[in-house]
Order: sequence, then C-alpha cells, then structure tokens
Amino acid sequence: MSLKMPGLAKEISHLSSEDIEVLYKKYLDGEKNSDLVKEYKIDVKPNNLLKILPPRILIDQNCPCCNIPMYKKRDSKNQSSWQRPPIECFNCEHKISNENRFIEINCSCKHCEQVKFEEQEAADKIKRKVIEGKCNPDIIKPTIYSELNFSCKLSLLTLFIMQTEEESDRILPLNYLTKSKLFTPTDEMSDECLRVLADVQAIIVDPQSDLRAFPEGHDCYTINFGDVKWISNVAFHSEDRAPLKDVYNKIYDELSNGVQAQWESEIYNIIFKIAREEVLQYMALKADELKMPISATNKTPAVVNQLLRNFSVQEIYYFVRKSVEDAQLYYAKNGTISKKQASNIIPNKMLSLGERALNEKWETYKSNRNSKSPRSAISEVFYDFFLRDKDAGFVKAPGKYWEQELYPQRFSSRESGNIPESCDDNIFFCNDCSSNTVKTKMRKNEIEIHCHACGFIGRFTSTG
Repeated sequence: MSLKMPGLAKEISHLSSEDIEVLYKKYLDGEKNSDLVKEYKIDVKPNNLLKILPPRILIDQNCPCCNIPMYKKRDSKNQSSWQRPPIECFNCEHKISNENRFIEINCSCKHCEQVKFEEQEAADKIKRKVIEGKCNPDIIKPTIYSELNFSCKLSLLTLFIMQTEEESDRILPLNYLTKSKLFTPTDEMSDECLRVLADVQAIIVDPQSDLRAFPEGHDCYTINFGDVKWISNVAFHSEDRAPLKDVYNKIYDELSNGVQAQWESEIYNIIFKIAREEVLQYMALKADELKMPISATNKTPAVVNQLLRNFSVQEIYYFVRKSVEDAQLYYAKNGTISKKQASNIIPNKMLSLGERALNEKWETYKSNRNSKSPRSAISEVFYDFFLRDKDAGFVKAPGKYWEQELYPQRFSSRESGNIPESCDDNIFFCNDCSSNTVKTKMRKNEIEIHCHACGFIGRFTSTG
C-alpha cells in the first residue's frame, strides 16, 4: 500500500525537508517565531508558524489496522506531556495515545467503531441471556384474578387503556416516547403502582425489553420500572395466563358495574392519594419555576392530607403558589440562609393559610388545572369511568366528598362510623380519618399510631 501524505503548505513549499527540521529544532530551542518567519522568508503570522509545519512520519510505528507508518502533529514548545497530540494514520484515521499521555484516546475510526460494535453485541447477548433466565415468563405462575384487590384492578385497567396497542399483548414502558399521558400525577406514585403489581405478580417484566432498561447493579442487573415492557400475568380459573384483552374486559366489566362494599377502605385511600399527588405535582412545578427545592420529608404529604379534608386540589393550588412565592421572597431578603432552608417554610405556610381560610371563612380561589401539571390517566379512570363523577377529585375536597357524598350514597351506615365494613378486627385504623395506612409502635404500656394518610398521631395507654 502506498503511503498517503498531506501536501506541503504553500507558505513553506520553498523549503527542503532538512530546512523544515532545522527550523523546527530552532523553534523548540526557544527562538522567537517572528525571527524564524523572517529568517526563512515564510509569509505567515508568527503565531501560525507551527500550524503550517508538516506532521512527523513515524517510520518505526505502523498502524495496527493498515500496517503503514503513522504520523503525529508537531508538539508545541509550551505544551505539557499530557497535552501532546495523538499519533494518527493518514489512511484510516486510526488514533492512539502519544507517549507520556495520561488521557486515553477514544478513537472513532471505522476499524475501532466496528470493534466496539462487536464487543457491545457480544456483551448484549450475554446480558440478554441473563435477563431471559431471570425474567422467564414460563416459570412464573400467574396470579388468580379473584386474589387481586381493587387498587390493583384500577392500576391494571389504566395501564391497559393508556399503554397498550392494537394487536399487542404487552404493556408498553411508561417512558415510551410516543405516549404523552401521565399514568399517575407523580413518578413516585407511578413507580409505587408498578411495584405493587409486580410484587403480587399481576404483571411481570418482558425479558425482551430494551436492554437499557436493565442497568448494572450490585445484584447483576437492576430494573428501571418506567423503561421495561410488561406482560399481563393474570389467570382466571386455571394456571394458564389469560390474554391481556380478556383481563382488560374482565376488569372493565367489573368496575363498570360500580362500587362494591369490600372496596370501601381502598376507595377512601385512593381519593386522598390521587389528590395528594396532584398537589405535590403542582408544588414541584411551582418550586421549579422559582428555582426553590422541595424538601423530601414526610411533613409535606402529611400537611397536604390535612388540607385535603376541607379543601379541593384546585383550592390548594392557591396555598401552594402563595407559599412557594413567600419562600422565594424569604430567601431573597435573607442572605444568610440557603434556598433549601427557605423552602422549609412552605408546608407550614400552606397549613397556616388553610387554617386562616377556615377560621375567617374565606371565599377561596378555585384555580384551573395547569397545562404543565396535566390530569393523569388513573384520575380519569377512577373518577370519570368508575365513580361517574367527572374530575371530582380536583374540584371537590376529598374529606367532604367522602363524608357528604360517597360514603352516604355508596356504602351503608354502620355504628362503627365510616370504618370500612370489610376491615379485619386486627387491623389498626386512624381515629381521625379512618385510613388503614397507619404505623404502630409499642412503648411500654402505650401504643402510638402514626397515620400516613392524614398525619394524625394518636397514643393509647392501657388502664388495666
């Protein structure tokens, strides 16, 4: 193969090879560029002298791809060893690190790109084999439909409606680019719903999902819940997995027939959960607009739950806007605190505004939905389809909605108040809001109950 060489710059075409090497040595020895330009009659600005000198051919170093001598651009007299240009091939543009170079070259020549492709292809095959073994749908038993609770059926129906395509038996990833609808108001709630369905094996990971959905972790490969495809894993009366469309029709028919008594506690919790996440979704939006961080503590959700007992989401929007703006103003006026510290006043400010609105009987402002905080699919399915009360979770206060409408109209009255009829006697419920999402602690002769739904903390002492 003939050696391919760049042409000599016209500014130095009158110089011989020996002249060029002598000139370069003088340059390295410290002679001024302006003096060299004059001495060798080169028509170029002194600062551009090095740029027009031809590269040096490395007769003793051949390209590993083409087997011809490589070259390297000439070193500047002022550059350190780690700044030296790479060694290159005129023919295929392959690059390797220069001597004493600490930063490895990421060569993008055709040969190296092909090698990288083949290495990645081999690694992907190994990864796919591991994932297929770990997520093999043939060895995972389906969940019997009768074992699914209402929350799982609601999540499944929502996913079937928004994340499946005609003639497809797979649930598309939540992060699927062509889908603009939100599953739930927040990523946290969406992940939680998927995890619950996956834990009861109502859905299982499709091992043919995009490999990028399985990043490497401590335990081989982890799963990005929003990036994987899912397989519906529900059976009716046999051990055979039912087709997705059959599961969809079954849930659709059951939920279209209306409320069932055994779903009471779940419906109560979902009303507050969707509303709370819608408020948190809007809080994140307003905080981002004003560059204010939102604290990831349990205090904010507890405050939101407390407000939702008397105010709708569209009313709480005002409390959110005012509180975030006050936090931003507090930060601007006080130069000794961080934005994170300033944002800590947001939940207390929201609660204070809510209490004032109640005590002073404000005519609260009712906001419209913000286009950047769109309504979620699970809200539409739950309110518009299941309860047949369009967007009630946004325009009605969940606490009043439950006490004044849903409970009296959909569930029979009992001496136990609004404690769900289907409750097990051994399950603790919040004395304030009747939610069963409580955490209990035993302290000597005292039981402490902390409600995750409304934030209520109750203590009960033995008198025996």
